[in-house]
Amino acid sequence: MSQISALEKSKSPLAYQHWQAEQVLDWADIGAVHIRPTFFAEDLYLFTGGQVSKTGKVVLPFGNGRHAPIAAKDIAAVVVALLQDPKSHIGERLILTGPESMDINTLVKRMASHFGTDLTYVDVPVEAWQQALHGQPGFSESLIEHLGAVARAFQVGVFDGENRIVEDLTGGPAETLEAFIERNRDHF
Repeated sequence: MSQISALEKSKSPLAYQHWQAEQVLDWADIGAVHIRPTFFAEDLYLFTGGQVSKTGKVVLPFGNGRHAPIAAKDIAAVVVALLQDPKSHIGERLILTGPESMDINTLVKRMASHFGTDLTYVDVPVEAWQQALHGQPGFSESLIEHLGAVARAFQVGVFDGENRIVEDLTGGPAETLEAFIERNRDHF
């Protein structure tokens, strides 16, 4: 598993390392299939859970960028399907998305509607967000650097898009945002 932002010219050292790992596996000619998911739907509560319940605000540096959040369970289902029948996908780079691409304002409005509350998206500068992550459990310097580069990539459309790969490979649709929120209500 790589990531959607794994690009040769990525500003994130981590995303660049993912790109390099893909190249190594291809050069080794071992029959790799690369999956490149967009932001996991779980990131919604990992990055915003406490904010939603305490402040009614979702504070992120994503501007007007768009993405189709994908649940980890859908990524796992794709991996199982690929492990069961990898041959037809060897050498491919599969971009995994949820069913609908949307900007953060739309996403936050849908969250608010689902929770029956007011929520506001507050777009903050990337640097301010990175500063706020310092000292938070689980956020190393390299992860903070990566997240800043990813936020900038998000703002310019690197994460935008949607497709039916989950459904095509698993036989079932990717989980919708609303279904994900309901299933994980306690995390928010």
